[in-house]
Amino acid sequence: LSVINCAKIALTLWQERLVFPMSISALKKEVNQLNVAERIELADYIAKKDESSDEARRARIERRMRSMDRGRKFSAAQLMAVHQALKAVGV
Repeated sequence: LSVINCAKIALTLWQERLVFPMSISALKKEVNQLNVAERIELADYIAKKDESSDEARRARIERRMRSMDRGRKFSAAQLMAVHQALKAVGV
């Protein structure tokens, strides 16, 4: 099993309160061994698991939209600058 699959299984078991075979610190050590693509895949998986209900997701989106309506936004140029800065440091 890959580290990603182990993490997925561990997360599912923990959420179902069955077993948690790894401590959080052990899981963090394993995640530190992942390459960028694997970390992105794992982050995406966890984010999707976090979308537990459509109602909760809708509420989060509404909060974010209200925040953007109040002016909390980023321009494309600002986002590209952040992207380039992260890329420069290898993230």
